[in-house]
Amino acid sequence: MNSNDRSIMKTKSGALFMGGTKGFNIVYPEKIVENKSIPDILITDLKILNKGVRPGAENSPLIKNITETKTLTLSHKQSVLTFYFAVMDFTAPEKNQYAYKMEGF
Repeated sequence: MNSNDRSIMKTKSGALFMGGTKGFNIVYPEKIVENKSIPDILITDLKILNKGVRPGAENSPLIKNITETKTLTLSHKQSVLTFYFAVMDFTAPEKNQYAYKMEGF
């Protein structure tokens, strides 16, 4: 353990001073706000039976790019799907969580 480990001070106003190897950092806990905005999720790619799907290609269910497609109708032979997606918010990417539900599948 070096001399900077666990070096912290809380002032009467509530500010936290934390020592580090190149000085110190100040944190004002009352100024920390929760990001309550729900970021947009974008489907970026689609594979059917582990093969990429392109709009207009032979046997492709896509008319437009997957990012612009609102609904998708598949045959019973197209039963293995892979979706790629991304969140369009980089405020705290390590805290992004995903959930999905395929209705009628």
